[in-house]
Amino acid sequence: MKIKYALKAILSNKLLSIVLIIELICGYYSFYNILDFQKQINEQTKKVNFIYGNVSVYSIRLKTTGIMGFKDNEKLLACIKELQTSKDYKFTIGKESDIRLKKFRGFENFKAGESSNCKIDNVEYVYANSFAVNENAVKSFDLQVQEGRLFDENEYSKGSEDNIYPVVLGANYKGYYKVGDVIDGLKLEEDIGAKFKVVGILERSASMPLKFDYNSIFFQSEKGSPNFVNLDNYIVRPFFDDASRNTADDMFFWAYRNFAILDKNYSEEKKEKILNDIKDKLENATEEKFIITSYDKIITKQLDQYINSRNTYLYTSITVLIFLSITIIVGMLNSINKRKKEFGVYISSGARMKDIMRMIGLQMILISVIALIFTAVTILIYYHYFDGDALMDNPYIKVKSLDFKALAVLLFGGVAYSAIASLIPIRKIKKLNISDLLRRDD
Repeated sequence: MKIKYALKAILSNKLLSIVLIIELICGYYSFYNILDFQKQINEQTKKVNFIYGNVSVYSIRLKTTGIMGFKDNEKLLACIKELQTSKDYKFTIGKESDIRLKKFRGFENFKAGESSNCKIDNVEYVYANSFAVNENAVKSFDLQVQEGRLFDENEYSKGSEDNIYPVVLGANYKGYYKVGDVIDGLKLEEDIGAKFKVVGILERSASMPLKFDYNSIFFQSEKGSPNFVNLDNYIVRPFFDDASRNTADDMFFWAYRNFAILDKNYSEEKKEKILNDIKDKLENATEEKFIITSYDKIITKQLDQYINSRNTYLYTSITVLIFLSITIIVGMLNSINKRKKEFGVYISSGARMKDIMRMIGLQMILISVIALIFTAVTILIYYHYFDGDALMDNPYIKVKSLDFKALAVLLFGGVAYSAIASLIPIRKIKKLNISDLLRRDD
């Protein structure tokens, strides 16, 4: 029987067809998200292996929380310079930075907090999300730019020129500012009237393990990445080596956000010796106690949590699939009971039982394809109007696009699933008595 009979059957059983399409849309959407989630996991695993695969990472933080600063900033900065130049390890620095920008279109997406705005001489300023990083952090965590460049060696030491500081912007700043722009600001740390020159724009989803609280190593980032903070909405500036540019309060907050990166092939004895040496130097420079904690287990643990979340999603979708199978089969069986007269018409017109069985199978496949088309449309609507990137007031930010590989997998799986789900209804049709079907009065 031709495809038009399958379409006719779909149209003549509108309620059943609509119910099946809605159920399949839910199933497709769940499995599409699983595939998308799996893609994120693969990318995250690749990134973690690239950055951490051959190294051991240790968090270095101040043990004391009651002090407001250190006695000798110059001595501490001299110690930091020594640590940064070591050939046995990488000493990385990353800390929140106090940058205030003149209010601009779309600033809500980049401000550090709800109460971060201020007004001076009728000009509004916003406290922007920002980090100060040293050269080791930029290289160790593989920051890359899509436009412009990263900081050069001089910019880590001299800081500003004519009160203009170099900055690299997160990807979501593209469209608001471009490379070469000089942004008006209110201040950088204690430097009032500071301005910021854009030297580069980061690649989308660039990230670093910098966001720290006092109870755990990291917050999880906005994109679900277990180990990194997404920098799309951040301003990154160099950490200055000059003591005159770092206040006591500034250095205090620095002391909670540092890492030592060692070769994983080092013996445990060598690692312990290096870490004790770092700890001793910092404690001698500050006269305070520091804590060094291995980060390797945390990477593994948080990746496991990420995968467990994927598995929970998978189990939920399997449950949905089982429910779908039951309702589809029950619905199709009930439909067959109501369509015996229709089948009788087909038989009396010369159709065979095999033709009717093929029509039922084709009907399910067509419903599956229609549901997949509606699923794709639903996903596109979500990406364009409800996803986080789409809600940002920036035409330069590309909304997520459909993953056609995932849709192809769903199409193949949907057709196979429809064929399998049709077996029980087809089996029932096979058992129908042709004589009964030809009776018009039952």
